[in-house]
Amino acid sequence: MYELMIRDGYYLPDESSKFVNQKMLQKIREKKVFAIQQREVFFRICATPPSKSILVNKYQEYLGRINQASGIEEAKENFPDKQYLILMIATLSQGNDAIFNKNYYPPANQKRQSQV
Repeated sequence: MYELMIRDGYYLPDESSKFVNQKMLQKIREKKVFAIQQREVFFRICATPPSKSILVNKYQEYLGRINQASGIEEAKENFPDKQYLILMIATLSQGNDAIFNKNYYPPANQKRQSQV
C-alpha cells in the first residue's frame, strides 16, 4: 500500500518510520489523517533542527490552524522521522517558521541533550 500511495502522489515519511503502517496509510487514504501531495511540498532546510518533540508540537500546531489531524499518538510513539516533520513544517508555514531562519539555534538545554 505504501508504494501505491507514493505512486498516487502522496508525500509520506520513510517506510521504516514508526508512523507508517497499514492502519495509518488507510486513514491517510480516507482523509482522516493529513498528508500532502508531492507537488505541494515546500522544500526548506533547517541547519540546526530542534528535537523531534518540538518539531511534532510545531507540526500539530500548524495542522490545528487548518483543522486537520496528524495521526501522531505520543503514547504509541509513532512519530515520523525528523526530515519529514521539517518538510511538513516548511510546507505548512510556506518556509516562514523560525526554525528556517539563518540565525536559528535550538534552545540551549535541548541542544545539550541532543549532543549526549
